[in-house]
Amino acid sequence: MKCLVVLIVTVLLWAESAQAYPTQGELLYDFCNSGKETAVRSFKNHELLSMPGNFLGTKQGIFCIGYIQAVEDDLSQKGEICLSNNPTGVSFIAILYYFDSHPELARKNARIAVTAALKETHPCS
Repeated sequence: MKCLVVLIVTVLLWAESAQAYPTQGELLYDFCNSGKETAVRSFKNHELLSMPGNFLGTKQGIFCIGYIQAVEDDLSQKGEICLSNNPTGVSFIAILYYFDSHPELARKNARIAVTAALKETHPCS
C-alpha cells in the first residue's frame, strides 16, 4: 500500500512539473519594463519597494529584480561573471537593452538573454 501511495504522489508531482515552463524572454522583458519605475526608485533612491499608484508594476518590478539577482548569484558563484558595486541596477538596464537589441530572444527562455547580457556587462578581466 505504501508503494502505491509513493507511486501516485510521484506521478502527480512529475505531471505537474512537466507542465511547468521556463520564463519566456518576452514575459521577463514585459515585467522589467512595467517595473522600471520601481527599479529606478529602488536602485537610485534606496526606497522601499512599494508604490501605491502602480501596484502591478511594483510586483512585476520585484519579480524582475529577483530573477536578475538569482541569475547573477548563480553565474557569480560559478565564476562566469564578476560583480561590481550595484550590480543589479547595472544589470537591469543592460538586460532591457539586450532584449531591445535582440528581439528574437522574446520567444526563448529568458535565462538565455539574461545570461548573455550579464556576461557582457560583468566580465571577469
